[in-house]
Amino acid sequence: MSHAKNSSPVAQVGSSTPIENEPFEVKLAARVLRLPPYMFGRINNLLYQKRRAGSDVIDLGMGNPSDPPQDLVIEKLNEAARDPRNHGYSKSNGILNLRREVASKYFRKYGVRLDPDNEVIVCLGSKEGFSHMCLALMGPGDTAVIPAPYFPVHMYGVALASGNAIALEVADSEKFLSNIAYTCQHLYPKPKLLIINYPHNPSTVTIEPEFYVEVVKLAKRYGFMVISDFAYADVAFDGYQPPSFLAAPGAIDVGVEFTTMS
Repeated sequence: MSHAKNSSPVAQVGSSTPIENEPFEVKLAARVLRLPPYMFGRINNLLYQKRRAGSDVIDLGMGNPSDPPQDLVIEKLNEAARDPRNHGYSKSNGILNLRREVASKYFRKYGVRLDPDNEVIVCLGSKEGFSHMCLALMGPGDTAVIPAPYFPVHMYGVALASGNAIALEVADSEKFLSNIAYTCQHLYPKPKLLIINYPHNPSTVTIEPEFYVEVVKLAKRYGFMVISDFAYADVAFDGYQPPSFLAAPGAIDVGVEFTTMS
């Protein structure tokens, strides 16, 4: 049998001797290891342990409704489930009529004109959209300013995007604005993102429309983007009407706003 000379070397796969009984380890990404324990998971575990022990616990944690939906809501859900047009995949940016309704609501309630084709998108959930927005805007070394105290996703979304978070106290809105400016003036590189949440959870702090005017001015002056978490747009009392960030002049140039139906 003839043999070819000067042939290229061939790598041998599996030639190394495996280490016997070496434990298999799943190594998580660094961005996951940076996440703090999920607060609601800890609370739910405490509730479970207390109830198993026979305690009668009143749960004031997550905002789960205690009353059932109206019959009309259930009927409409059943009607939609039986419609063959809904049996396939939806468009990636959401059902057109739903986006039109969102745009219509923003105009009726806040005087904000939105293009349902280019300025409204439907997410799988507000937290999902929030996290993906952070992934799209941030990376290693980027910094976001978040409210303190903060709803968990405000911190987790930034951490999952490998960013850093600076939490600023929101109790005094004027001080919050001045602290944003101070942070932008003294931090290098400057913050890339500001996350705001009004009405604020968990402190219940509220603001007036003029607050957002100042936020837009700061965003344009220091070059950061804004995410407005407007989850509690319809949770207000004593005649107070929460303003939309997008109603501030120039807001749509520097930021986005998340609302939710949950």
